[in-house]
Amino acid sequence: MTPADLEILIQQGEGTTLEFKEAVGASFARELAALANTVGGKILLGVRDDHSVAGVRDSNELRARLQGLARNCDPPVKVRVEPIGNVLVVHVRESDAKPVQCSDGFFGRQGAVTQKLNRNEIRDFFRAEGTIRFDLAPCPRFRYPEDFDREKYEAWLGYSGITGRPPVEDVLVNIEAAERAGDRLLFRNAGVLFFARNVRRFFPEAYVTCLLGRGADKVHILDRKDFAGGIVADVEDAMRFIERNTRTAYRIEGLRRQNVPEVRAVTGEDPPTGEVTGEVELREGHREASPGATDEVTDEVTDEVTDEVTDEVAAVVRLLQASAGDMTRQQLQEALGLKHQVHFRLAYLQPALRAGLIAMTIPDKPRSSRQRYRLTPAGRRYLNRTDKAP
Repeated sequence: MTPADLEILIQQGEGTTLEFKEAVGASFARELAALANTVGGKILLGVRDDHSVAGVRDSNELRARLQGLARNCDPPVKVRVEPIGNVLVVHVRESDAKPVQCSDGFFGRQGAVTQKLNRNEIRDFFRAEGTIRFDLAPCPRFRYPEDFDREKYEAWLGYSGITGRPPVEDVLVNIEAAERAGDRLLFRNAGVLFFARNVRRFFPEAYVTCLLGRGADKVHILDRKDFAGGIVADVEDAMRFIERNTRTAYRIEGLRRQNVPEVRAVTGEDPPTGEVTGEVELREGHREASPGATDEVTDEVTDEVTDEVTDEVAAVVRLLQASAGDMTRQQLQEALGLKHQVHFRLAYLQPALRAGLIAMTIPDKPRSSRQRYRLTPAGRRYLNRTDKAP
């Protein structure tokens, strides 16, 4: 591993296969057992939870302590310690004899969290011992770079929080989307699902169907879309489909108005009623609309929506007005002094797009690296009204 690889891992942040530890503490053995019980991974010793590097002093005593903690697990955990600058990278191998326990019990990884296993989870480990996880299994038919979609990778990179321009292959290996096999890159199934040019060439079942129907019998189909652009694109396209086919009603209670989405989740605890009056039920991917509903979106509706624009959305709109031109996501975020990309997208960018106050310059390719954002006529009307308000 190189210092550049380490920087990629630190920017990537903690996850199923990556843990940050400032020092060796009482919980270190739990992390070893948890990673060995999952798919293996790395512990960056000398890195704080906030991604800052505290550093540790490499010594024979420290290495002996790490090896001792690994050997005291049952069965012993195989680890390899690698110094990179003032950080120790502890490589933890997935156990061949799960489940592994430490003195505190059995542990596993769920996302970036180490959790103690309950009785049923321990039993499942014994039952599933020796199986290979689908996402980490290699996909021999995938050829890099011929089958690799650089645009999908760039879109994912924008969401990841990784800054700079690290080598593509280094990133793919460090996020475990691929592995090196001699002088070639061997993609895993997860990497194919994220970054293949044509995902269905490798996995025909890898697509999402969104259906808009009238009534529970799904006979009258109003809209249907199939999405097969990869995991990131499919989730975004499915959410846009739902947003496009969802309207918002208003309820006046006291002196305040509340937005009432016409979509609600349906569960075995909250069974469908079979009739809809003023709201929508989503059942198995279809929408049931109330009688007399119309799909037309008018300027008046847009104007009503803008009456309750948040301060965050207003900041984006005014920034685009001041720029007198289009801006990229990064330009908007930096101009607003925001560091966290996910927060910016959820609190600022996406609400402004949903309200119709701003729009993409390349709406057909929302993940394009050349994507920019512009002010819409509705955004200008909002600014005119607020500027004239007393």
